[in-house]
Amino acid sequence: MSSEKQQRQRIVKALKPLHACSVENSCMAGFPDVVFIGGMIEAKCLDAWPKRKGIVRLKHHFTALQRLFARTWTRKGGFHAVCLQVDQDWFLLDGLAAATHLERDWTEEDIRRECLWSSCPLDEAGMLAFLKIHKGLEQAKRGEFSENPPHIP
Repeated sequence: MSSEKQQRQRIVKALKPLHACSVENSCMAGFPDVVFIGGMIEAKCLDAWPKRKGIVRLKHHFTALQRLFARTWTRKGGFHAVCLQVDQDWFLLDGLAAATHLERDWTEEDIRRECLWSSCPLDEAGMLAFLKIHKGLEQAKRGEFSENPPHIP
């Protein structure tokens, strides 16, 4: 179905107003696939949900270095998410939670329950709006307030 390269292109297109860009970084293993104002996203995809109930395994595994980056980045206050595409379903998963549970103990039901945002098929405007809102909530939690809050379409 969809490759992670195609997935990255769709994420970058959706987040263009947040100056998103795709990153191919051979200098730093584990660095996420997409960066944007407000955070980073690791792209992962799966052609279909497993036929048998159980732990979801990805085509291209969430590596130990990707997990380490996600944990370090979020613990230092940065926003990190994993964008998981399964056929036409799209999920944004908290990076720290994904680093702990993805491919270890999360089932399809867990992913559906624990996701920050989901869409079927991809709602680009919805993803953008969610991330703008999320960024504003994180700033408010830290006591930071922008003079020009993001416009939510």
